[in-house]
Amino acid sequence: MTGVRTQVRAPAAGEPAAPPLTPGTRPAPGYEILRHLMRTGWLDLYDAWSDERACRCVVTTGVHSWR
Repeated sequence: MTGVRTQVRAPAAGEPAAPPLTPGTRPAPGYEILRHLMRTGWLDLYDAWSDERACRCVVTTGVHSWR
């Protein structure tokens, strides 16, 4: 599985960002979050495990997409 995308909604003015995903969370089938790497104004970057590739990879999510 490659290129899994979900719809990210734009935040309302002044809306707080959702907290980062915790280790063990599965944001998409076949991917497990290992740790949160960083947050930009729009994206969260994660170190993750890919079951399909049997290796670590990088996963990005929209900051406001996990409410």
